[in-house]
Amino acid sequence: MLSPVIALIDAPMNVVKEEAQVQRCSYCKSASELWLYDVRHRGIYRQLCAACLLKMHSSFFCPVCLEVYADGLPPENNIKCGNCPSTVHAACLAPELVPSYVCLCCANEFSFLTPLSSLSQNMQREEERKAVIIDVPAAKIILAAAQVAAISMTRAAASAWSEADKKVRDSAIARKKARDSLLHASQRVENQTTFAVLNQKKNTDKKTCPVKAEETEKPSRGMPNTSSAKKRMVNSEDDDKLKAFTSSFLQHRNIRNKATSETGKPKLAEDSVSSVKTLQCHLADALNKDEQDRLIGLRCEE
Repeated sequence: MLSPVIALIDAPMNVVKEEAQVQRCSYCKSASELWLYDVRHRGIYRQLCAACLLKMHSSFFCPVCLEVYADGLPPENNIKCGNCPSTVHAACLAPELVPSYVCLCCANEFSFLTPLSSLSQNMQREEERKAVIIDVPAAKIILAAAQVAAISMTRAAASAWSEADKKVRDSAIARKKARDSLLHASQRVENQTTFAVLNQKKNTDKKTCPVKAEETEKPSRGMPNTSSAKKRMVNSEDDDKLKAFTSSFLQHRNIRNKATSETGKPKLAEDSVSSVKTLQCHLADALNKDEQDRLIGLRCEE
């Protein structure tokens, strides 16, 4: 047995739960007398009653005979309303109404389902007033609303499948781009590391290997070249030796001329030959000495 305080606290909660359980139409906000239909209208999923569903999809069926068109597409010979996209069969409409046809929904505030309050005025008991009365016209309306809801949800499913396929393709492309970018980044990092390792190895090799000293240094402009000076000295010595040889030769010739002038007779050919031989020997010795001195000087320069 609950206390009165707890009962008072629980009472508002029970009322909220009962109101939450009541199904209401998303458009007219009225409590559902029979049931609601799930449809997709203008990209939004809604729960609508039969009357609101048929009003929002008036081009899907004939409002006179309540026949739903195949795939929601009306035939070409149908007569169209002047105010809305609703169409009607030419056989369902009187010929005099064809030129100025206006559907019932546009002509007045028409509802496909009659409110239950008007049908249950003579019902005295509460249980009878809550009862739902379904006759043949109401059954046709409910069937038409169910078929229209099925067409709407079929189209919604097809569009959802196409969107899902598109998202799958986009995700595959994005995954491929991400994989390629990661591969490119990894290759770049690897190249940078190898380049850094090679530079480090090159620097270490430079530090470990000593630099070879130059064996010969180029003479500066300010300092004299010793090799050219030595060559000049050798040439001057050769000139001096040639001068001494020529002077000795001239002296020898003068002596011979004097001897011939005193005696009046020239010397024999043997004396001249011997003198020539002696001169050739002296010249050969002088040349050999000059050549030896030149070779010694070149060796010193090397």
